[in-house]
Amino acid sequence: MNANVHVPPAPPLIQAKRLPAWLVFRDILLTVVAWIAIAQSMRYGLYLFYDYFSPPVFSLTHVKPVHVVDIWNPLSEFLLAAICLAAWLAFWAFRGTRRLRQKREAPQPIPLPTSEHAHYFGMKSEELALWKTYRIAIVTFNADNHIAGVLRRDLESTVATASSRR
Repeated sequence: MNANVHVPPAPPLIQAKRLPAWLVFRDILLTVVAWIAIAQSMRYGLYLFYDYFSPPVFSLTHVKPVHVVDIWNPLSEFLLAAICLAAWLAFWAFRGTRRLRQKREAPQPIPLPTSEHAHYFGMKSEELALWKTYRIAIVTFNADNHIAGVLRRDLESTVATASSRR
């Protein structure tokens, strides 16, 4: 391995133990507000459900029965807007699909030579060419994000290991 090759570090992971307090507060606040909004929008339905299953069961005692017209009037505008937006989305999807099918494919860049690829990782090109022939390879990295080793696995042992874990 060549230790002089610079490998850019991976982006830092945000772990739960390192979350800023304002981020946790924001997430909790947004979750509570969302649940309140859901409960507020469903309050009449929940009350109707409660009244229907409270004694005497299967009869409405405190709430008057809901008529279909009472439900349809507020929902009609919403459903009309949803249908229009779905039609608009479908139109642009079909138009975009036809446009993408008619477009020629962009020329692909020439493949990176194995020797240059191996040099980037600080290894011999023969070693990398051998690793490319593996059907399943388990690659381990050291603390400097350099390849520490590669284990070759065959398909049968991997399937047997996976099925034994079930």
